[in-house]
Amino acid sequence: MLGAIASAFAHFGSMSVLLLMLVGTLAGLGIGLLPGIGSIVAMSLLLPFTFHMSSFEAFALLLSLYAVVTTAGDLTSILIGIPAHPECAAMILDGYPMARKGQAGRAMAASTYAAVVGAVIGAIALAISVPIMRPIVLHINAGELFTLAILGVVMVGAVSGDSPLQGAVLGGVGLLLAAVGPDVQTGIIRYGFDSTYLIGGVPLIPLAVGLFAVPQLFEIHARRRETLGKTTSLADVGRRTGLQDTLRHWTLVLRGSLIGVLTGIAPGLGSSLGQWVAYGQAMQTSKHPERFGRGTVEGVIAPGASNNSKEGGSLIPTLAFGVPGSGAMAVLLGAFLILGLTPGPSMLEDHLNITFFMILILVVSNILGAALCLTFLRPLAAITKLRGGLIIPFVMFLVFVGAAATTGQFGDLVVMLVAGLIAWILGRYHWPIIPVILGYVLGKSAEPNLFIAQRAYGWAFLERPIVLVIIAIAAATFIWSVRLRRRQRALRPDADTNGTGTRTGAATWASLVISVCLTAVALVAVLVAQGWSRDAKLYPTIVGVATTGFGLLCVLECVRAQIRYARGRRDPAPAEAAPTGAGPAAEQSDAAGAGLVDGARPIGGGLTGGGLTDGGLVDGGRTGGAGSRAAGSGRTAGAVLVDAGPEVELDEVERVATPKLRSEIWMLGWLVATFIATRLVGIGVAGMAFAIVYLVFAAKAKLRIAVPCAVVIGVLFYYVFVHVLKVVLPPTFLHLAVLGFNLT
Repeated sequence: MLGAIASAFAHFGSMSVLLLMLVGTLAGLGIGLLPGIGSIVAMSLLLPFTFHMSSFEAFALLLSLYAVVTTAGDLTSILIGIPAHPECAAMILDGYPMARKGQAGRAMAASTYAAVVGAVIGAIALAISVPIMRPIVLHINAGELFTLAILGVVMVGAVSGDSPLQGAVLGGVGLLLAAVGPDVQTGIIRYGFDSTYLIGGVPLIPLAVGLFAVPQLFEIHARRRETLGKTTSLADVGRRTGLQDTLRHWTLVLRGSLIGVLTGIAPGLGSSLGQWVAYGQAMQTSKHPERFGRGTVEGVIAPGASNNSKEGGSLIPTLAFGVPGSGAMAVLLGAFLILGLTPGPSMLEDHLNITFFMILILVVSNILGAALCLTFLRPLAAITKLRGGLIIPFVMFLVFVGAAATTGQFGDLVVMLVAGLIAWILGRYHWPIIPVILGYVLGKSAEPNLFIAQRAYGWAFLERPIVLVIIAIAAATFIWSVRLRRRQRALRPDADTNGTGTRTGAATWASLVISVCLTAVALVAVLVAQGWSRDAKLYPTIVGVATTGFGLLCVLECVRAQIRYARGRRDPAPAEAAPTGAGPAAEQSDAAGAGLVDGARPIGGGLTGGGLTDGGLVDGGRTGGAGSRAAGSGRTAGAVLVDAGPEVELDEVERVATPKLRSEIWMLGWLVATFIATRLVGIGVAGMAFAIVYLVFAAKAKLRIAVPCAVVIGVLFYYVFVHVLKVVLPPTFLHLAVLGFNLT
């Protein structure tokens, strides 16, 4: 072990590693400040550039970015009252009221210091877990690894979307996507449909970019002519005051950090649950709980420490068992596949030096990111004053370059576009996205382990004690999630002011249509597989049958919801008079005391609406119009699964409306037009042309702004990607038919 630690430090001292860590840290800080573009999207965009890197260089880039995104996102939550990412939602409760009182610098400094301490504690927990996990993983064989993969899909699916069944169905679809391409055992091309592109399967990177990055284009386009937020004065930088606050509440920092580690270990929970549990316990143990929600520094320190300690916790199941502890870890598993590494026992034996290197990167990048945040508080905050329209050309450019750089085939862009449109539709109707990519990544390891276990033990491997325990945990998780959702629906008001039933979640025709389509896809996959050999059809048949079953249950759930909704509109319940003194504040207090705090969907609905936030942690119900206030709705933004104690005033928290359909259709047109232009003249020319046309006509920017943006995109493309990185891109029609050289 000492040799592995020495090797990790030796690789860490490499100039290329230090440079990539600096690049990742700076990119994470910039991206973290922007609402809607979180670590999952950012890591998906950077994933293509790890192809030609060593394992140490790739993890230095990706983990340094992942480590500081939440730290920077907390600053946005404090400054403008909008969660930059789902993990930053709890920071609004007291951070934004502090900013409104002129204490923005103090709040940002306190959250940053707490984040550094939390990151160090999370890394220490990861380091301590290594010698504990090593003997455990030696007793885990293929059967246990297969059921662990299924457990990961079930746990993340169970806490995603408006219904656990939705997460289960989409997790099954992801597992089926992993079966596309050659069967490892027999060599049979499965689900190829006579396409030469699908002979190698569906590439991970275009799929991830499409699922996570494309929906953000629709969200940002809806705010193209608006600044990302109304920032407050930064006259009080508050570095020293924030440090004093953190030291004075050191026990709160420690408790929040431990909560983040523990919740981060549970796959699918840590990214959102930890912050709310930490906030709830801070309120319960405070001497002045009545100050929470009005701008107390304790409400900033607790979620700040929890958010960054969860990173070390989420790496524990990812490295030890190959089960990602969060959505970002699912993307990181894609980097493992690209680099030829297998998460699990090998990371604690053969590649132990890489494991310790990852721990070192987490610690140093968090310290570096915190130092940069504290040094450049004012310039960093200025980024939030950018208009959404100025970001669109650069995001669009990165989406196309990231997707096309995988294999150099135009099919990569097709996969990106199709996956993006599907993710947009799913996110619009609050279906989760993360189970799809998680199922895809875990499916690559689940099928070989199923084959080995079935060949070695037959179906008796399901009777092994550890396998039975894992199956019991998966079943208990699913049942718990179903019961939790029923409790949430019981606590949520089931009628509006007119006495008619509300139409959310499964009670929409769109959800019913999506359920039927996904069930049909799974059923067709099963039927097609019956023409293959026994070994080739084993995995897709099992997964397809299970997905079909969950799909049918989802269809029944949608039908029942439709019937309840129709019955509620036909026979509305009479409105009951509220007790004396019971107003919105009382309703709010009741919701908090019941443990359910029902909040608005943060920016980035493509991720949040279909991600871990909606999974019983932050209810992603459809919000009202833009600018509606949480207090006015009688519900409290956020989600706390513990007793929230006294009333929390959240009238300062802004709620963000889902983009209007017309705006989304316009963005769809821009996306398709850029796709066609890319095929005709290449990404470089199409990207520069899109920047000018979009900024002038859609964002209403001046030419003096649009032209420099186009020039920056051109320099990035032709110099950085083509000349320096030598990215191989698909040829264009113009290249093939006229010029004889590649303009891409």
